[in-house]
Amino acid sequence: YMMYGVKDQLSVFQPSIFYYNEPPPDVVITDFKIFNTYFPVDSLQRLTQIKLEPDQNSVSFYFSALSFKQADKLTYYYMLNGHDENWIKADRNLSVNYALLPPGHYTFLVKCENREGIFSASTTSFKMYVSPPFWRTGWFISTMLMLVAMIAYSMHRLRLNRLLAVEKIRNRVARDLHDDMGSTLSTINILSSMAKAKMNSD
Repeated sequence: YMMYGVKDQLSVFQPSIFYYNEPPPDVVITDFKIFNTYFPVDSLQRLTQIKLEPDQNSVSFYFSALSFKQADKLTYYYMLNGHDENWIKADRNLSVNYALLPPGHYTFLVKCENREGIFSASTTSFKMYVSPPFWRTGWFISTMLMLVAMIAYSMHRLRLNRLLAVEKIRNRVARDLHDDMGSTLSTINILSSMAKAKMNSD
């Protein structure tokens, strides 16, 4: 406090009342680019989430707080959920590029901070989804797994049929050998009996 007296008055000066603590305005995404093609931001932000094709996985964001009063007094921070682990301080260009993003869900977040350390009231977000190529989709993987299972089952059935055929041949050969051996032994027995009977007479 500063106090000083004048004629019939006492003036008090309080510097704290001049402390500027109003938060900065929310950040606005001004442009959105896929590779080298700009897309209308207003129409995209009306969507809950934008869907990108597998070959549209390189994007750029441009942003600003749109405040002429605090233009040079703001620090911007951004983060892409699903890609970045922490907030990143933006450079003076107020833009960021993400190249060759893998398939998945992403949310781009951006906010600003004034010199007093006060952040914008809200964090601006932009949701998008990069589609996987067809060979990484669930239906394609399921089809391939089913096809592999069918091939494995067919090979198992073929092997089983071959084993059954071999076993069938073995049984037939064993049966034929048994019949031949039985017939031979019967013949030997008969001839032995005849020879034995003739031993005394011849």
